[in-house]
Amino acid sequence: MRRSSTNPKAQAIALFCAVVSLSFLKMELGLINTAMGEIKLAFPQAGETLITLISTLPTLFMFAMTVITGPLTRRFDKRHLVILALSLYVIGGLGGYFFSQNIYTLLASRAVCGVGAGICGPLSGAVIYELYSGKQLNIVLGWNQAWDNIWGFILTMLVGVLCIYNWRYLFFCYAFFLIVLIMAVFVLPPMPPVHTQEQGNKKRDVYFSRPQISRLTFLAIYHFFLMAASMQINMKIAIFMNENQLGNTVLIAAAMSAMSLCSAFAALIFGWVVKFTQRMTPVLAGLCTLAAIFLFLKADRALVCIIAMVINGFGAGLLPPYLIRESLDIVGKKELSAYGTSVILGSNFCGGFATTWLPALVGLYTTYTIPSLWKLCAVIVALCSAAYAVYVLCTRPSAPTAIR
Repeated sequence: MRRSSTNPKAQAIALFCAVVSLSFLKMELGLINTAMGEIKLAFPQAGETLITLISTLPTLFMFAMTVITGPLTRRFDKRHLVILALSLYVIGGLGGYFFSQNIYTLLASRAVCGVGAGICGPLSGAVIYELYSGKQLNIVLGWNQAWDNIWGFILTMLVGVLCIYNWRYLFFCYAFFLIVLIMAVFVLPPMPPVHTQEQGNKKRDVYFSRPQISRLTFLAIYHFFLMAASMQINMKIAIFMNENQLGNTVLIAAAMSAMSLCSAFAALIFGWVVKFTQRMTPVLAGLCTLAAIFLFLKADRALVCIIAMVINGFGAGLLPPYLIRESLDIVGKKELSAYGTSVILGSNFCGGFATTWLPALVGLYTTYTIPSLWKLCAVIVALCSAAYAVYVLCTRPSAPTAIR
């Protein structure tokens, strides 16, 4: 039985903490990568594909679960789904320690982790849209993104320390999410599906209008290409700085940390920034990425790389909360909010997977180098930003969801 405080302010603070802590996708995507070198040494007989799957397998399950989470929210209470997702995430995360003696059982635990994260990802935005509106919505979306960046940074640093003693200890970091699970159990209010709130419990069929489908499709395509290009900066920065003798591991870590902190700062001031940039916020994020790539191509010292990562981090902090809010505005109904967030997160995961193939694409027309790859990424980002500017100029604010 859940207990609630009689103090409304305390209730509001507890609810805020519970809601913003539901975002941990960046933590999941980055947590394991710190120890990949140690993991490879622990399984010398495993092929490169199996080792890579330890990092990428959760992403595949995340994408799969984003597809079905929307329909699940029309049948089940969002609070129950959040509790289920967090339980699976904790079980899969801690299970990595207990099943790490065999690579196949380790992969199984990583798959369970991906299922939990994949369900909770769309629900994070859906729960926020269910419980907040107006200016509060922008503030909470910004804090939600900031939480993901700040704790992703903290836990990644903690993993680095734990791996000094034993790489398997990194899975104890997932025990932290037991706190998040407890908050969800005791703080989140019931959020039943729409048909249980209607007279007679009569279920209604919900469909999207053609303009809504067109806009969601555009957002998915736009986000897919933007993520496929912009993620190449994070993936190649360490190699780029090493190859060009621009800094050691400490300076590379400083550049990555600077990006994470600046991304968190941008997310915190998201509500203020969007007052000025309005629907052109993604264009500003794209310009930040282009500026970062330009600085990297001209970089002759580590400081330039750190500045470039700060600029890129600022744009990266603004983009996710804005696109989630835009998708929520398009679907228009709180009971359909998980569909909107699923579009953004699904395209995010697909774009991340597509980063694997961009270097091969560069090799089709020129000799592959990181600068040549980043030049292609700059073209893609510029085209995406231009397309989004046209989209803003040619469309009006989204209409309410059509229901029959």
